[in-house]
Amino acid sequence: MQVSGIVNTQLQNPLFAARIAYRPEGDCPNGDCRATLSYDASLGRTTRTLAKLGLRRETRDSWAEWGLFTGVVRRPASYQIEDLAPCQLQFENLASCLANATRILPNVPTREDLKQQTTMGGGMESGMFMNFQWRIPLMPSNAAQLVIENRGRWYFNHGKDIPLDTRLSNLFTAGLSIPIAGRLALKPTWTLFHYMNKDGLIFARLPAVGLVRRPGVLLMGNGFDVKAEYRFDWTEGQSWLKILKYGR
Repeated sequence: MQVSGIVNTQLQNPLFAARIAYRPEGDCPNGDCRATLSYDASLGRTTRTLAKLGLRRETRDSWAEWGLFTGVVRRPASYQIEDLAPCQLQFENLASCLANATRILPNVPTREDLKQQTTMGGGMESGMFMNFQWRIPLMPSNAAQLVIENRGRWYFNHGKDIPLDTRLSNLFTAGLSIPIAGRLALKPTWTLFHYMNKDGLIFARLPAVGLVRRPGVLLMGNGFDVKAEYRFDWTEGQSWLKILKYGR
């Protein structure tokens, strides 16, 4: 059995490519008094504090763990630009909210002077996880290895969820570890990721409809890169210098 904790956050506020309407100077051509300005909407950072409880099994070169996690999350709850009504992120898509016909700035704005404000909220977060690393020897000496890894989480529903929350996050990699000097290896790696946000209630375009449920969107992508890998085994009673030099 394994008990551990996780704290993660974002290094800076995430940016969202947005557009906001404003009323241009002068007469309205053909009665159209709207122009749009593209800018980077700055949202607050998301921070999670989670505790994990599960099972772990490991051998010399491979390991697997699975179990449950629970904790709290602090994330953006509403977003406001200038003096316009705030966008409630629990019920509104940010792009659709800003594109609403009633949201028009009275003056010609500049990107540098736009006043943005994010109200933070949060709540409980829980789910299940499954991670593993499997190293398959390709040579009798166990020098070259096929390395398969997976890190995945599935998040449960909670009352204060918003559509920006994560439902599924999974990262799968397959790489070839090729030794080049001692315990230093070159590792060409193929990566496949899946991400899906949670479904949620959003405002429909027709006021009479009210709230409608929008399903989560599944995103998938892959990539290839080359990494340098250095591995060592911790042996009780050995000095750090010897472990880093000889790997064990």
